[in-house]
Amino acid sequence: MAKSPEGTIQLPPSLALAEKWANETGRKTQRILSDPLPDGTRLPTLMITQGNFKILVGEQGTCVLVFVWVKVPDNVRKKLADLAPEDKQRLLITFRGELLSSSRTGFGFIPQKFDTIDQLEVFTTQQLLKISEDDVSSFNRFCDALQETLTIAVKTMSVFEVLVSTQGPSSTAVKPASDVLYG
Repeated sequence: MAKSPEGTIQLPPSLALAEKWANETGRKTQRILSDPLPDGTRLPTLMITQGNFKILVGEQGTCVLVFVWVKVPDNVRKKLADLAPEDKQRLLITFRGELLSSSRTGFGFIPQKFDTIDQLEVFTTQQLLKISEDDVSSFNRFCDALQETLTIAVKTMSVFEVLVSTQGPSSTAVKPASDVLYG
């Protein structure tokens, strides 16, 4: 996603409402443009920062799509490639189990089809919802979607913790694997 200076990107009404609500809850927001679509079009997108993570909100038809985009680092993919086939299968089952742990959260993969977990480059967690200032429950549902998509993404990332050393030179220098993996 390409970044753009604040105020130069016009948001459609649903994304403007999402931006307002995110700001009201103390989250930092930034307006960005999507990567180009096949026809070259770039769509306005809202990036919401929550801790070290970025949650993206885009428009899909008359709804908003709240999603978290997670790139599996190359060093993790190399470690995954070194696993025995049965360990790769176990890890894939655990990985998919975490993605399926919330009935309201969907997911996607790049590439869409892969045979083993080490071929996975990116995964997303996402929720599609209709928001409106006229519906008092919309605000809470939007905030739930922000939290749920991020929580499922972080829980799913934790599947890879076994592959990354999270300790420094002493046992008191422990870092969370999500910081080691994603930053």
